[in-house]
This record gives sequence, structure tokens and C-alpha cells, in this order.
Amino acid sequence: MATQTGTVLVVDDDFTNRTLLAASLEDQGYSVEMAEDGLQALEQLRAQSFDAVLLDLLMPGMDGFEVLKWIKANERLQHLPVIIISVVEDIQSVVRCIEMGATDYLPKPFDPVLLQARLNASLAAKRLHDQEHEYLRNVTLLTDAAAAVEEETFSPDSLAEVAARPDALGQLACVFQNMASEVHARQQYLQHQVQAASKDRYKFGPIIGKSPAMQAVYEQIVNVAATESNVLICGESGTGKELVARTIHNLSHRKAKEFVAVNCGAVPEALFESEFFGYRKGAFTGALMDKQGYFDRAHKGTLFLDEVGELHPSMQVKLLRALQDKEYSALGDAATKSVDVRIISATNRDMLEQLHQGAIRKDFFYRIRVIVITLPPLRDRKEDIPLLIDAFLKEYGDNRDCTTLSPHLVTALCSYHWPGNIRELQNELQRYVVEQRLEFIGDYHGEGVEPPLVPASDAGVDGRSLRELVEAFEKQVIARVQEQNQGHTDQTAAILKIPLRTLYGKIKKYHLR
Repeated sequence: MATQTGTVLVVDDDFTNRTLLAASLEDQGYSVEMAEDGLQALEQLRAQSFDAVLLDLLMPGMDGFEVLKWIKANERLQHLPVIIISVVEDIQSVVRCIEMGATDYLPKPFDPVLLQARLNASLAAKRLHDQEHEYLRNVTLLTDAAAAVEEETFSPDSLAEVAARPDALGQLACVFQNMASEVHARQQYLQHQVQAASKDRYKFGPIIGKSPAMQAVYEQIVNVAATESNVLICGESGTGKELVARTIHNLSHRKAKEFVAVNCGAVPEALFESEFFGYRKGAFTGALMDKQGYFDRAHKGTLFLDEVGELHPSMQVKLLRALQDKEYSALGDAATKSVDVRIISATNRDMLEQLHQGAIRKDFFYRIRVIVITLPPLRDRKEDIPLLIDAFLKEYGDNRDCTTLSPHLVTALCSYHWPGNIRELQNELQRYVVEQRLEFIGDYHGEGVEPPLVPASDAGVDGRSLRELVEAFEKQVIARVQEQNQGHTDQTAAILKIPLRTLYGKIKKYHLR
């Protein structure tokens, strides 16, 4: 374990909890101070500097809410990370703490691994803030220094021109100039980081989404990546289950090793053992050389079992031993091999229903279903669709002039129900980049949004004049609104915002009755 640095104040009225927290943090290399109530915490915060505070809510006298309010009102302490650790888990308390400025909220009893991850993240954010503040302070100092140099010379020369002087004043100006350049470069770097973070604030690695459902998924990913538990990812086809599995792998300590993805539905029962466990030369007719199986390739890494619900029960039995005992034997080899592999499975089926039907064995089901991550369908996270549209158009657009869609088309895409989820949206936009058309519009029946009156792929005007095109468009609009209002001309005129007399004239002109 890497040794951490920093001083943490633990505030908790319970002696056991306070000492356990302190011991856990000291084991990780932190320096720890303790306070048994809110008033004692305030005294210590006034007396010395801390890098973070772990704060209980329910304490006699001054409770955690009052301590948090005092910290955030103090100009010197307002950027100090405060992590709430409490038995109180109701949503109102959590929301109240976050709104008051708490950095994070963890329930008791605390998980040491999760606590370390959250504390490290909070301290990293504080260091970045302090670093940026220090650079901005240096910029101000250097600006004042440069002004002083100019005043000493009584000349309108720039700082660069003063630095060219051969005397001591020029040398001093050079120092200021070099320092200013270094600070400016660092400031630019930090600004680029902030801009990148702002631009990608709704991205989690390769996953895109700002919806509450996806934010919850991100938190689950972070939590499970720090463990070795088997994970089952559930969700409809096209929701990004393999992307989530790869993200978990890339965030874990196994990221340097291989991620092996297996489509369980494509593995024939007769070839199951040779595919998963490998075989030795001569194990059967045609085995001319040794072959590694999936477990060999995934050793020290991650084995991703996609469509795990498609495995026949007889195949589940053979796989179970390797999962339970972390041992297996290749075909044609009497020796047993040990394997260190993390299992992440995925399914688009209801595995509880499969369990009740006997299609999934109980022992196998509970072996792979330790932690469950459920991915929402795209229709339940429509606020993410504009972000996905932007990402896919940039990915497939290259240098083409089609990296944006009209607001009308974006609205139509957001209102469509997307039975194929993200994969369907991805294919639709890839087709749009190539062919400049959206196939789903032709069958579109979404609520509140009509298909575009002019197709995206219009390439010409069929020899018609502009006036003829405008009249054709006007006729189409009036006919559609009339149909929607079941022929009530007064309602149609109100929607089109034209006088009723004008509408009658156009109905007669276009022979709409």
C-alpha cells in the first residue's frame, strides 16, 4: 500500500468509532488528530491546519451540521474537504450535507478501502485548488514586479526590452520575465485542464451520460473496481454492458493484464472445455499443438462472460469448479493449473426467471451474481441522447460537414423510444454521416414531435422555382395541421397564427377541401 501524507481531523463522539477511524488512517500513513465533540473540533481547527476532516453528524452539543456550517463560513477553511461519516442515511440529510459544502458522505460502519479512495480523491481535488490559487497569487506578484521595473526605468519599454539591457536592472527583468513565462505556461496548462474537465464532466472514461441513473452506475463502477468480487452486469441489448466491464477492468489493479471477452452464446457445448480450458497436443484428433484457453489468457486479468445466460446447465457445471476452486485442467493434461482471474458477466435476460425455470443452476447463479450493476435503457435516460449524438457525430464525421444536427432532428431523436438502445443510435448516426439520412424518421410516431417536413437528404428542387417550393411546403403544413385538428379551421388558424379569412383563402387555393 502506498504511504499517504496529510493531516486529518477525526470528529466523532463515539470513542470506539473515533479510534478505529484514526487507526485505519494511520495505517495508511496519515497523521491524525481527534476531537470528541463539535466545540473541541472548532478549537483544533483554529489552532492548526488540516488537510481534511472526517465528521460525524449526531453529537451532543454542537452537532455535525453546525460544525460543517462553521467550516464553510470560515474564509481560511472554506475549501477544506469535509467527509461526513454517519449512521444517518436518509436522503434529506445526505442532500443537506452536500448542499452545505460537504465533499462526500459515507455510512457507518465504514469500508476502509472505500474510505481511502474517497479521501484520496478529496485531497487530490484540494491540492489542485491550492496549486491553482498559488499560481494566481504568483501572477499578481509578478505583475507588480514588472510594473516596478518599468517605473524604475521611467521608460515605456516592455518587460522584454528591459530584459535586453546588459546591466543589473536587465538581469532582474530577465528573472521576472522567466518567472512570469513559467507561471503563465502553468496557468495555461491548468486552464486547459479545467476546460477539458468541464467539457468531459459527463464522461466516465469511454462512457457518456449525465443522467442520475448513469451517475449511480459510475459510483458503482468505482466501488467495485477496488474489489475482487465477481460482477453481473444486467441490461437490454445495446446498453453498453461490455463498455462498463472494460471500464471496471481498466480502473482495477488488473488493468495491465488482459481483458478477455467471451460470447457465451457462440460457444458450442462440444467445444466448451477446449475453448475455456485449452488443450494439449494430441488430446484429440487434430490437436497438433498446445492451445491456450480463455482462462490461460485471462490469468491475472479479467474474464468477461457476455450473454452468460445462454450457457447450458452442463456447461455451467464445468465452469463452476474453475470459479470456486480457481483451478482447472486442460484437455489431455492430468495436471491441475491454478488461475487468478476476475469474472465479470453480462446478460440481457431475466436471470431470476431463468433460475426458476431451471435454465440457470443455483450454485452457478450465486457464484457469478455477487455484485449487480443494472444499466438503464436509453429511453429512461433521454437527457443523455444529445451528448451521445455529439460524441458519435464527432467520432464518425472525420472532416465531413455533418458534425451537428438541426434542433428539430435532435428533438426527434430524443423522443424516439430506441428499442436497440445506444447501439441503434450509434448505427443511425453512422448511417447519417455516410448517407445524410435518418432511417427511423420514416416510421416515427413519437409524442409531441413531428418528422421533418423536408427530408435531410434533399439534394435538389426537381426544377421547381422557389415560389413553387414555398407553396408546396405551405400546403403541406396547412394540410397536416387541419388533419390534426379534425378539420376545425378556427383551431387551425389559431395554431398557424393567421387570420381565419386568410386560412379560408389558402384552403381554396390549394384545394384542401
